[in-house]
Amino acid sequence: LRKKHRFWTTLHGAGLSYSEKELAFMEDLIKLFWNTERVYFHVFVYKENRTYANNGFEKYFAKQSAFALGMKLRKEGYPINTLFSQVGTVRFLFDRRTGDSSRGLDSDYKDEIKKQLRKQSKRSDDLTVRFSFVSSECFDLMQLTDIFLYIIKLHGENKISPGCISVGQQKLVSIFEKYFLNEKMQKLSDYEYSEKVNFFISNR
Repeated sequence: LRKKHRFWTTLHGAGLSYSEKELAFMEDLIKLFWNTERVYFHVFVYKENRTYANNGFEKYFAKQSAFALGMKLRKEGYPINTLFSQVGTVRFLFDRRTGDSSRGLDSDYKDEIKKQLRKQSKRSDDLTVRFSFVSSECFDLMQLTDIFLYIIKLHGENKISPGCISVGQQKLVSIFEKYFLNEKMQKLSDYEYSEKVNFFISNR
């Protein structure tokens, strides 16, 4: 797709021009995701709770993500709980920031994530958890993630305040809605029990 559309650099939501070239590339990327089996996009939205985030929101968020993911790794339960029951290895990718690569990941940080993931999944013996920083091999995966996060943000804002997004942003949201919203799925919360795209907002 990058060769087809001649896009070799990263596209960031905040820097889009919404040109026909950009929109065509992003639609093809979304279409590829939609047609590829065993590839999913699950979004977890959390409100920062200072009661539990006293060591920084980033660590709190990572632990909350482990909680939400663990709930979908179980061998038994509702369909939403067993979506990833066949997954044997979970890999946490952290965005590379100044100092992180040399300092490494705090061992307590990793232990807490592992503990949370195994506790919620109820799988302590057959689940491998690995950690690494984002590298060039993850480039296109992170590109897809960035686009999806931005579209979902715009979709949510437009639902709260219709007309608040620009014409270009609306074109991007329309591409997303064309593939993921239909007569049965009219809003993101309808995806609570969907495999392909899953949207969860914590009330805590």
